[in-house]
Amino acid sequence: IEVSGTVDKIDGLLEVLRPFGVLEMARTGRISMTRGNDLLRPPLLDIESSASEPEITKVK
Repeated sequence: IEVSGTVDKIDGLLEVLRPFGVLEMARTGRISMTRGNDLLRPPLLDIESSASEPEITKVK
């Protein structure tokens, strides 16, 4: 389950789920995310596609 919201909202959900046995929980703190299709703009795609694999040379 993934949830975002205030500390109170997340604590409330945790209390509701507690009877079912919560095995693990992680809190990330505040983060920023981009919405929409502007996640990877063309310059980033160019950099990503131009990255090359390192050369591997066999040593005798």
